[in-house]
Amino acid sequence: MVVMSYPWSRSDRSMHPDHNTGKPRCLVRMDVLFWIDVCHIEGCKDGRATVYMVRSEVASADEEAARKYPEKLAKIIKDGGYCAHQIFNADETGLFWKKMPTRTYIAKSEKNASGFKAAKDRVTLLLCSNASGDRMLKPLLVNRSLKPRALKGKDLNTLPVHWMANKKALVTTAIFTEWFNKCFVPEVENYMREMGLEFKILLILDNAPGHPNLEHPNIKVVFFPPNTTSLIQPLDQGIISTFKKYYVKFTFQFIFDKLESDTITVTEVWKQFNILNCVDHVALAIAEIKSQTLNACWKAAWPECVSKRNESNRTTIVTSDIISIAKEIGGEGFDDFGEHDIEELLVDEALNDDDILESMVDTTKDFETVYSELEDVTPLDEKLLREGLQLSGKLEFFKFKMIMM
Repeated sequence: MVVMSYPWSRSDRSMHPDHNTGKPRCLVRMDVLFWIDVCHIEGCKDGRATVYMVRSEVASADEEAARKYPEKLAKIIKDGGYCAHQIFNADETGLFWKKMPTRTYIAKSEKNASGFKAAKDRVTLLLCSNASGDRMLKPLLVNRSLKPRALKGKDLNTLPVHWMANKKALVTTAIFTEWFNKCFVPEVENYMREMGLEFKILLILDNAPGHPNLEHPNIKVVFFPPNTTSLIQPLDQGIISTFKKYYVKFTFQFIFDKLESDTITVTEVWKQFNILNCVDHVALAIAEIKSQTLNACWKAAWPECVSKRNESNRTTIVTSDIISIAKEIGGEGFDDFGEHDIEELLVDEALNDDDILESMVDTTKDFETVYSELEDVTPLDEKLLREGLQLSGKLEFFKFKMIMM
């Protein structure tokens, strides 16, 4: 897969795609990670080159890097004199906010409807919490539309989320930078003031393409090694899945309450469910996540900070609540609702080729803007990227044939 063409300088670390190793960085971090290999380097002069990255492969979790990183992180924490209140992890997750399990009659009727596209109901959330479990920041929600009909007349600043938008509802470099400067920095500064602590913060991120290497005098940004997030990133160790379970619970409760109070069908309730309801349920779900859960999820990355309190039964209770409410709602797919149906709603589906290409075009524009003063930079457009994607498929097929010979 062609990914990007941009200047590569050995002397300028900020140009390197991966902030830890200087190697090509992760393209997409969803359920599947795509590693990018350098296929060709040309124009190498004066320590500068244009790098064309053209092949992708599914990346497996790097258990060795995940095993070594906690020791490195502990040294960073010790050298910086950080306490658990001052250490934060931020991560994105996709939420199909108006999705029902495929076995339910609502999902089946929607699928048969003219022009139905489930992806239209996807938003991206950026969640951020600290190692002590004492603080989860106000989440960022990225929607496709900045001013949907359901928010007409609403002051977006009063919403329980930071509301931003772009046409793919993705966290791009520009959106992440805006969140960092306008949301994260003031929130953690106020939090430090409340706690009577020095304003110095350690922010730990994964290598998603929208995460730039930002600088701030009071905030140090470090990155997990590539392909380790599923193993050690705190938000991926149960925080995001717990949040989504609570979201499903509140959404099902919304349907049931409507059925109890009005003469209305489940289908009619679901048609009325809008993005404002989604925002409200996101806030309710965030509020339900206990500090013990937030703290416990740091066990893989920084085990020394985790208390002995046990929260393992809480998600089991939420799961049971969802199943009970579903059966109260009733009907095909609800009467025999089970854990596998819940799991279907927790999945953050991988982006399709069009989403990836559009995101990559936006990323290259960011690079072209930042490094516009450099010469011999080949701009990439969607046509060229799509050609690269097709070439990638041919290369993978050729590789498969060689292996089988």
